[in-house]
Amino acid sequence: MSCVKLIYINTLKNLLCSVRTYVYSTAVLVGMAVITAVYNVGKGIPSTEIGLMYLTLPMFCLFPLVTAETLSGDNKNGVVRFYLSAGAGAVEAVIGYQLAVCSFLLLPVLFMLTLTVIMSFFTGTVLLSSLVSVAGFALVSIAAMSALTVISAACERKLTAYVASYVAVVLFTVFGGIHENIQMSKMAGASVCVAVSIIPAIICYVIGRNKWLSVSVFAVLGTVTALVCATSEQNSVILAKALLNFFIPNTAESGFYFGIFDLRSVLSLLLFTVTCTAVGVFVIKSRTEGYGEGD
Repeated sequence: MSCVKLIYINTLKNLLCSVRTYVYSTAVLVGMAVITAVYNVGKGIPSTEIGLMYLTLPMFCLFPLVTAETLSGDNKNGVVRFYLSAGAGAVEAVIGYQLAVCSFLLLPVLFMLTLTVIMSFFTGTVLLSSLVSVAGFALVSIAAMSALTVISAACERKLTAYVASYVAVVLFTVFGGIHENIQMSKMAGASVCVAVSIIPAIICYVIGRNKWLSVSVFAVLGTVTALVCATSEQNSVILAKALLNFFIPNTAESGFYFGIFDLRSVLSLLLFTVTCTAVGVFVIKSRTEGYGEGD
């Protein structure tokens, strides 16, 4: 834990000394002030849920300002290698970085919590429903930031990290908005399931550098998902959407923003975050081993 704390503090200090994080903070404050003024004051709608709903997209667009250069820059400058050589594990490094970038979620979350409490006293809004929406916003944002941190760890250049991060943001945003209305055929569902099976195979290759293990994992998972999809078109579509929903964290946001607590969505978001952490560990191990071989 001492290594996690050290990495967290150093990373947070570096972020607080960066102009991009002040751009992020300013944009967040302005965005929340505008949304609050328009919906809670101007239109007389006492609802933090609506504010959070309209805040999610701008926040997703701002996240790369915090995440993109963090691990990619430290990887390039040898900072991550220094942490590992000093006794920190890859798991501790990833957790430290993730905690540092997620600290910037305190700004919108504390703002919305304060607004929620104030409105519950003066406008008679349902406090529990609003708190559920704030908690959902926090979980979705943590999951998204964890994914963007992995992208940063995997990229060697800052520009590549920014481009890849915004591609992921566009994917999250577009699919998060249309996932419920996507129409799939049996073949399309099976294709999605088999394609998603590639991800664990890639992770296995990163861990062991064994292509036969990777091929075997892909063959087993691909066969299992294909067999499930072959049972019926309904099963094919259900499985495909379930897999896509897992890898697109903001598909869980709609229920939260209506004040609905869905334990399955909570567990899915937490599992997604843990998965991103695991992938980040594998990526860092792979990159540092590569550097060591090059030296």
